[in-house]
Amino acid sequence: MSIITTDHLRAYLDQVPAGATPDAKLTDIITRAQAIIDTTLGFSFFDADATWIGVAATQKRVQSERSVYLKLPPYQVGSITAVSPITGITVSTDLITDYEEQARHHLYRPVGWGGGRWAITAKYGYGPAPASIVEICLELAVNIWRQKGQGLFQQIQGVDVVGNAVGGGSLKYVGGLNAEQRKTVMKVRAQYIEVLH
Repeated sequence: MSIITTDHLRAYLDQVPAGATPDAKLTDIITRAQAIIDTTLGFSFFDADATWIGVAATQKRVQSERSVYLKLPPYQVGSITAVSPITGITVSTDLITDYEEQARHHLYRPVGWGGGRWAITAKYGYGPAPASIVEICLELAVNIWRQKGQGLFQQIQGVDVVGNAVGGGSLKYVGGLNAEQRKTVMKVRAQYIEVLH
């Protein structure tokens, strides 16, 4: 599966005929486009149309710094059911409730987290892909489809100053992320894996 479907891609490629063979090609292209994004992100979002509903809460152990903020792995905001200190390897039965959830997977606690280990039960994962990532995946898939016979190279014809062909030319590689797409993907990546200082 992927963050986009063949139906999403067909909306951009309305000239593609219906059928099992074209759908198989579109699925392959979607897989390649998402692989480019996932490699750049370093992780994967949920598949298209997947939600947090099917995700079970699990416990993760997190080491805190001596700070009022505790950085958690990505999780669904509002899904935390338990926060407990760990002594040695034993999770305490005492639940901590004097914290609040902050942006970008941080918990704020006015008294601090003390540099200890904590067991946090929540629904962990990266969730559904943001609209910007879905759009970039669609753009990449469309580019791969349109360049499939050219090996992701585009021929550029040379022209002179008045727009007449001069016979020369060049090849330009058009595969992968362009600068703007990469910038957007890296901005999304920072929201999930940045380090709090």
